[in-house]
Amino acid sequence: MLRGTVRSFLFFLLAASIVPHSFVAQRRPRPSSNIPNAFDSLGLWQPESVRAILLLYSGKSISKSKAEELETSLRKDQEKIDDRLMLIGYYSANEKTVTDRLRLRNHVLWMVELHPEHPATGEPSLRDLPDDPEANNQILALWRKNLETRNDDLAVLKNAEKFFFSKDPGEAERPELDRFVEAGKHPVQVAEVERVEPAPDGVLDRIRTGRR
Repeated sequence: MLRGTVRSFLFFLLAASIVPHSFVAQRRPRPSSNIPNAFDSLGLWQPESVRAILLLYSGKSISKSKAEELETSLRKDQEKIDDRLMLIGYYSANEKTVTDRLRLRNHVLWMVELHPEHPATGEPSLRDLPDDPEANNQILALWRKNLETRNDDLAVLKNAEKFFFSKDPGEAERPELDRFVEAGKHPVQVAEVERVEPAPDGVLDRIRTGRR
């Protein structure tokens, strides 16, 4: 009887010592993870131009299986621009087959045709495709078309100026880009030009001074 009483008392003490510890452990906040979110590391909270560069660069190191996964994703939703930019980066660095070259061409042409306002279209990997003169001719034709159809979009004009200047500095003086320079007559538009990222090759100086 005495032994049973002692055993019960010891069990009660043990339980009393464990329960508070468990309760405190449950209430203790979990330490936050120091592992950065993958999207943050790719510049989710960065300006769109910076994010575009990071996506193009990160695409160079993805695996072939990851590239196929992104291709599948794009077939379901063509507007996944992040996936498309990663694929452009991948094929630019890992082009080995005719299929790779055609995929790179299609992704670049899609961006230039449908989203010429996107900062990525001003990047070198979307301005010139090595060993693919046919694609480069198509890119040139698309930019000429963009100047005709979207000549009131400052972001498009900025990327167009980058494109033509990379081909021939004289081309950057095309009459179609006058609207970009003429923005200097309107203070609100000047502010918009500066907001859309620094314009290339002294364009803002031309805007302020009225030089062509």
